[in-house]
Amino acid sequence: MTQPTIITAQTKGYSSTGGSTTTKTFEDVVVPAEANTFIVLLGSTSDEAIRSWQSLTYGDSAAVLTHLVDVSAVDNSPSTLVAIFDVSGAGAMTADVVGVLSSNTGGSTVCGVICSTGFVESYATSVERSTTTDQHRVFSPNYANNIAVTLTCLHQDLPDLSITDGTELFKYQDAGSSTNVGAFAILQTTSNAQGGKVTSYTLPSPEESSTINMLLCSQKNPFGGSGGLTRSLIR
Repeated sequence: MTQPTIITAQTKGYSSTGGSTTTKTFEDVVVPAEANTFIVLLGSTSDEAIRSWQSLTYGDSAAVLTHLVDVSAVDNSPSTLVAIFDVSGAGAMTADVVGVLSSNTGGSTVCGVICSTGFVESYATSVERSTTTDQHRVFSPNYANNIAVTLTCLHQDLPDLSITDGTELFKYQDAGSSTNVGAFAILQTTSNAQGGKVTSYTLPSPEESSTINMLLCSQKNPFGGSGGLTRSLIR
């Protein structure tokens, strides 16, 4: 086995249409034919306590939703929702991402997309309040066959962000102002001596963020079935 890859041309950010409405449409989101997993983050400049994402859909039924993750569990974090789609049998697609908020807003929203030849091995979420430094460490016994991806919604000041561990996949801020909400993604393919992978970033001033950290691997189900990485401990 080998590590999967990120399809960088279609791993990017999008801005919405729709004005001051509950429904935000992110048009013409492309999924290439070689992708097996398609990950979508929706972020809002509104805190979770003020308004939250109610749904996230992609306009092609060939993309099979496997996980819908409410990332922003803390009231003062930017409202963030992530959907993970299995597109291994879909082929190339172009369709709209549509998100629905709990109330009308003309505030900024953002969509961040990751397309990969890999499959989701695991994920975990975190939120940060007024942070200037954020670091994520993850370990899996399948480290030779996986990559780590950090996908984050940042409340504002995205242009000032500096990635200190890992490789930038994209930084995208909703058009109009440096105070608008943004999304960014970091890739880590290298493991440390213990097999762990680390991503991190710094900011010059404190900001709020909502993050999902994922391991993407080359196997569809590395821990299940015959030949998996686990076995029964009961004899």
